[in-house]
Amino acid sequence: MKFQLTEKQLEWQQEVREFLQETVTPELLHEAEENEDKTIGPLEREYRRKLIEKGWAAINWPKEMGGLGLTNMEKFIFNEEFSYMNAPHPSGAAFSIVAPAIFMFGTEENKKEWLPKIMAGEASFALGYSEPNAGTDLAGLTTIAVLDGEEWVINGQKTWNTLGHQVTHQWTAVRTDPTLPKHKGISVIIIPNNAPGVTLVKQRTWGNHTTNDVFFENVRVPKNNLIGEVNQGWRILTGALDSERVLMGGSAELHRVYDDLVEFCKHTIIDGELLINRPDVKNKLAELHVELEIAKLFGYRGASLLDSGREISSEASMMKVFATELYTKVADYGMQIVNMYGQLNKEDEAAPLVGALEHLYRLAPFHRFGGGTNEVQRNIIAVRGLGLPRK
Repeated sequence: MKFQLTEKQLEWQQEVREFLQETVTPELLHEAEENEDKTIGPLEREYRRKLIEKGWAAINWPKEMGGLGLTNMEKFIFNEEFSYMNAPHPSGAAFSIVAPAIFMFGTEENKKEWLPKIMAGEASFALGYSEPNAGTDLAGLTTIAVLDGEEWVINGQKTWNTLGHQVTHQWTAVRTDPTLPKHKGISVIIIPNNAPGVTLVKQRTWGNHTTNDVFFENVRVPKNNLIGEVNQGWRILTGALDSERVLMGGSAELHRVYDDLVEFCKHTIIDGELLINRPDVKNKLAELHVELEIAKLFGYRGASLLDSGREISSEASMMKVFATELYTKVADYGMQIVNMYGQLNKEDEAAPLVGALEHLYRLAPFHRFGGGTNEVQRNIIAVRGLGLPRK
């Protein structure tokens, strides 16, 4: 483990940072926020076009596939810069989860069919994993796919389908053999959102985050929409979830809130005293600073392990738990520091940090259970990382 970025990595970080400082305008951020539960607007569409032109949607795809061939470490640096600026991310699940899974597990036909569409922005994806009775225990899913000639017929329901209303396809975990043990009879099938029998119902969460319930009623898709081999979906899902957890293990969004909080404390007087001069405030800020630095190092470690070819299941879970628990802690400490003002949302002119603390407090639960609940992640760490018995 090296605790400093290389000169090349620092140059890459600066390149990304300068681009974002020039490109991410208040108008773009406002449009993206306003359209979170709709389709993307014209400013974001133009912004995404620029990113695709630079090849930044596929930065660690192989060059022969049209990517830049950069490392996972460079990708992590890239993601953190975008998160710090609250900028719309260029890749989403299509580039960061679906494409890597197709590279690793897909057939040649899968690669020829889907990778060019992803690169051209013609295919975007939401993750059709969780179900009302199969979230924590994903292998308990009951959405079923039956092969009928040259088509799969799918029936079932998915929930917590983030961004499902903004994408073209569902990357869907289905049961293709109910007679096998539950981990063995699962496959991954791509389902277009506009296929007859697909219904999306939006759900608004406490964190002001739009998710969806997705219903499949006798939905028919071509046989070759199956990714890889039939009944081999669990391997695909676990690999994709590790990638998702590494992404969720980033902490730059929290660093931004923390930096803004420090600046607020340097210039704000409450009860006759500058906040930054209070010992209790200094202690809280110091504690958060240490843990945010640890979270950043966790991220660097996870990315470097990926680059070394290591299996990182337990490390990905460690990253995910540590970073997502910090969402709650930053919000909690921030609200304690600014007192009752921290409960004001962005609509109130007196809200510190334009309501960021109040919003972070509501958003924190989503991060703790998204990508696999932290309770389950601790079990993974115990069994796979520490070698403890399952029972």
